[in-house]
Amino acid sequence: MIDSEIWNIDTLDEINRISGILHQRRDELVRRMTMTINVGANVYFIHSKDGRKICGTVTKINQKTVKLLTDTGVRWTVSSSLIHPQVSQPKENIADNIQDALKMMH
Repeated sequence: MIDSEIWNIDTLDEINRISGILHQRRDELVRRMTMTINVGANVYFIHSKDGRKICGTVTKINQKTVKLLTDTGVRWTVSSSLIHPQVSQPKENIADNIQDALKMMH
């Protein structure tokens, strides 16, 4: 739907106006995402070059970026738009799930 409408734009002025609106919206979404993250939170992002999931703890929050420290001591500075909360399962549930899986195997 939007793709077909974009092809109907006839002037560079219209394209520049739309581009500006999209940049403003993106900045707003990045700010909103940054507000949901706290120092000490466990988060992850997907590495753009090789697709690895990089997990770490937030050490600092800037306007548009978040600084992370991984378990291996590597520091990353990442756009907050790429950050996702790391959902961890309580340890007792992990043990229960392992026990349930072992029971199913027998």
